[in-house]
Amino acid sequence: MDPVKVFDRIYLSSSNLLVPKERLINTPSRKDGMSRDLEIDMRVTGCHYIQSAGILLKLPQVAMATAQILYHRFYYAKSFVKFKCYYTMMACLFLAAKLEESSRRLRDVINVFHHLRNKRQGSPPVVMDYVGEEYFRLRNLIIKHERYILKELGFCVHVQHPHKLIISCLQILELEKNTPLIQKAWNYMNDSLRTNIFLRYNVQTIACSCIYIATGHLKIALPLQPPWWELFDVNYTDMKTISLELIALYQREIKKLQELEKQVDQLQQLLISKKDSNKEMTPSSQTVSPAHLGVMSQDSQEKSPKEMSQLTVSRSDKEEAPPPTTSNELKPLNGHKRPLSATPPLSSTQEKRSKLDNHDTKASSKPIISPIKLSSDSEDESSRYHEVHKNDKSRRMKSRHHERSGRHKTERKSRKREARSNSRDRRSWSRERSSSRERWRERRYHHYHRDDDYHIKHYRK
Repeated sequence: MDPVKVFDRIYLSSSNLLVPKERLINTPSRKDGMSRDLEIDMRVTGCHYIQSAGILLKLPQVAMATAQILYHRFYYAKSFVKFKCYYTMMACLFLAAKLEESSRRLRDVINVFHHLRNKRQGSPPVVMDYVGEEYFRLRNLIIKHERYILKELGFCVHVQHPHKLIISCLQILELEKNTPLIQKAWNYMNDSLRTNIFLRYNVQTIACSCIYIATGHLKIALPLQPPWWELFDVNYTDMKTISLELIALYQREIKKLQELEKQVDQLQQLLISKKDSNKEMTPSSQTVSPAHLGVMSQDSQEKSPKEMSQLTVSRSDKEEAPPPTTSNELKPLNGHKRPLSATPPLSSTQEKRSKLDNHDTKASSKPIISPIKLSSDSEDESSRYHEVHKNDKSRRMKSRHHERSGRHKTERKSRKREARSNSRDRRSWSRERSSSRERWRERRYHHYHRDDDYHIKHYRK
């Protein structure tokens, strides 16, 4: 029995969330000609924008961390050259806010990023026009990039954060009351989001490396016999590499986004020029043989008519047959007569016509059947006839349409009249009923009070 394949499940684990080494080295942006330093600068500046925008939007740190990890993951699947980083920043933050149940309006996200970009470029603050074309263009692009992110990640946007692990590790080491140490380790962990550490190592190693750097900066001793990191199943070499990468991050300057985008635009133009050159190099059409064009080659001209007849018979099996001729007289091709063996079989009507032609050519060279040509007057009459016919047809259709519409109108009017008459009948019936009730009440009153007037007249005296 063949093993059953299951396609309706997604297996998520800490190992599944990590990116393999092959994709870390050969990224799509490097395949498009981007250097390693430029790619690192693009990642650092993008995460810096996301962090500062999240602070202005008053988002929790978990949402900002998920946005930065999604940003890194997307650009390990796609290139910086083909997808503009400014739109992906906004899309990642907008998506992460929804994932962490602290959603913000798209209008607020666009406004904050617009403010940050103007501030970093040194331009005066300009209010975003929420009715103009630029705002709606940005809005549509962010929605599109959000779909691109979800599609490339396969809707697997699960992220593990080491925020709680730092506190739990310090509780095991009996340092949970040391608030400056906790704050320092927390800050190192937030800064490490600008690198690709979260896509290469587990959460335990990142938490232990943040504690390792914070204790070294504050000069707090930790147990080494046995080593404290072995309690959390962490390798010392991995912890040391993470700490060195964080130190290198602080030595790197944050470049302006405008300068980086110029370099990316140059790479994009180079890619477009390469594609255009490749299109020009490829042949646009296949070479056509002279036989297809109806011209005989030099080899066929040198051969005898018998050999040519054999060649034409063999070619007729592969290629389509030429159009049939009306007579046995064949037209010459480049001074050579076409062999009779290559002529296709004639139909019954064509055979009769050819016999008549052969019989009458002896008496007169002129053919019996001459092609009939219409004069200009007859052509004008035919065109006029067709135009008149079309006009008559359109008039008939219009008259039918008007008849139908007229019928509908008369039916509607009759229905309205009936409805009005019915309503009048109902009103009159209700009036008659009310009048009959009033009469009945008057009679009843007079019947029971018929002696009151007599008593009032005689006994009050």
